[in-house]
Amino acid sequence: MKSTKHVLIIGAGMAGLSAGIHAQLNGYQSEIIEMHDSVGGLCTSWKRKRYEVDGCCHFLMGSSKDTRTPAAYHQVWSDLGVAEGCEFLYPDIYQTTILPNGKSLNIPSHPDKLEPLLKELSPEDGPLIEEMCKFIRMVMKGGPLQSSYTPRSKAQKIGWLLGLIYTYGGLKSVKSILATTGQDLQSFAQRAKSPLLRDLLLSLWDTPWTLMFPLSLLALCAAHDSGVPVHGSQHISNTVADRYRKLGGSVSLRERVVDLIIKDSIVCGVRTTRGVTHVRDPARAQEILRQAEVTEHRADIVIWTAEVEALMTHILHDKYTPPHIRALREEHPVPGHSFAMVAFGLRSPAVREQYELSTMGVCPLLSEEDAIVMGPVRQRSCWLRVFQGPMMVPSEQCSVVECSFWIPFESVAHVRYTSAEYDALKQSLQDQMTAIAEKYLPGFCREDIEMVDVVTPYTYTRYTGVRNGAICANTFRPFKQKERFQLDPVVPGLRNLLVSGMWLASGGGLYPAAMSGRTVVSILCEMDGKKFKTGPAPRAVTRKRLRAAGRMVTGAAVGAAVGVLGMNSGMDLTFSAVTAGAALGAGTALGIGSKLGALLGVCCGACVAGPLGALAGGAVGGVLGKMLAW
Repeated sequence: MKSTKHVLIIGAGMAGLSAGIHAQLNGYQSEIIEMHDSVGGLCTSWKRKRYEVDGCCHFLMGSSKDTRTPAAYHQVWSDLGVAEGCEFLYPDIYQTTILPNGKSLNIPSHPDKLEPLLKELSPEDGPLIEEMCKFIRMVMKGGPLQSSYTPRSKAQKIGWLLGLIYTYGGLKSVKSILATTGQDLQSFAQRAKSPLLRDLLLSLWDTPWTLMFPLSLLALCAAHDSGVPVHGSQHISNTVADRYRKLGGSVSLRERVVDLIIKDSIVCGVRTTRGVTHVRDPARAQEILRQAEVTEHRADIVIWTAEVEALMTHILHDKYTPPHIRALREEHPVPGHSFAMVAFGLRSPAVREQYELSTMGVCPLLSEEDAIVMGPVRQRSCWLRVFQGPMMVPSEQCSVVECSFWIPFESVAHVRYTSAEYDALKQSLQDQMTAIAEKYLPGFCREDIEMVDVVTPYTYTRYTGVRNGAICANTFRPFKQKERFQLDPVVPGLRNLLVSGMWLASGGGLYPAAMSGRTVVSILCEMDGKKFKTGPAPRAVTRKRLRAAGRMVTGAAVGAAVGVLGMNSGMDLTFSAVTAGAALGAGTALGIGSKLGALLGVCCGACVAGPLGALAGGAVGGVLGKMLAW
């Protein structure tokens, strides 16, 4: 039954599209307002001459149809239409690292291959390498600890912790996971005794990210569950938008929200203006907006998934900003690192012939002379990626090469966006990246360049509105600090306004953004007293559930049979209960783990022989279940 509530979603990025789809799945009437002329937000690619430049998705966690990650990962992409509607590659090699001496080194993602390789390079760092690979194996088994879900009550926090204990197989493993999350990659790499290993670790993802992210990425790549999109990021966004429209949702493009309609602390809708929203000159853009006609959009619920800084500061004028957020914003005025990139369209097949499709990218460890200079920043690593999909290049004889690296906004903050100095900075970046690609990427030749496009942090701000070009704002802080920095989806002091997006997610990237949109709709359903619904379970998840159910039934049948046989043979009642509980616990553990197996063993023993049977059945069932499940 359709709800009469009209939900207005601000922003057609991944969080907004996800919120729209889940709103439609739960019976709400929804509409998305987007200031750009296309959907996707930061999940985007664009045409330059005959080539497609990808500005976002290096990989997609949980993309495999035969998923090995937790059900929630693949369930989200199934709900959004990505799992079935997009094509992905699954490289065996995480990256090809070019050492300073010119030698190429293929870095495998699987810990069984990665561990001996790193120990051969740096025998003295054996314990550190073992610690890293142990973590990768844990994540391969239980999935990465990365979700936009933030427990809102003590009961939810207890449930969240119990879920982690169940997923990772014990409290000790959870402690190890959380300890790793509390470290950043730079601190971990500094523990390496070998300078070469230190540089290799930093090249995995050279930013102040939590260590959890690059190691989780390695784990998912090893499980073939983090795919590289064949047709680029915009294809992913268009697929999700098509899914949203098929469910009955609508998207209004080229509309910028300039104000909220608030009456008695109740948000009733938004005011928007239409027109050009990504003019290079900020003064000209403001003039266009001032002259544009203002339109009112009324709604029962407003979900804000766009840049939260614009909402809290420019629209709400910090009236509803929580004190701890205000204090932390002053402590960390720049929300996170941004991205710089130079894309080349090549009309020669040389790169296609030389490039190894079994790797996600080429990462040269630059010498001090080759370091990329951008303002006050000197960067000694970058990623070179080659795109060859039919939607990315005009013909099979062409390739797109993207040279990219993470960079703090301070590297360009000293330059005025509209100045000649900014144009000179872009030209310098183009020249440097051309030289690096020519030196480190086989087959790359500057004479074959047909298209060049330079992207800086200002580019992301201009097209998406993100503050200081921070494309993964909440990713760069340690785990505990992220908890302090996060906003609650419910804005205090205002009714009928919910907030979603990357500022509420515990990590950057598409999955947390998509999960954030899903979570905010689940909160809306909770507020309305409705049961939250998702789409049908993907086939891979259904197969897992069927296997688990089958093993539970088998365990129960074996347990009951053993118990009956024992009693018919004249065995002691308690012994029969213990045997039945053990079999039941072991069978259950084969499907879903020893904890529930032990619990059912307790119940079985208690029903047949009271406290003694419960104690013995639970203990034996749990121990046998643990052995079988692991």
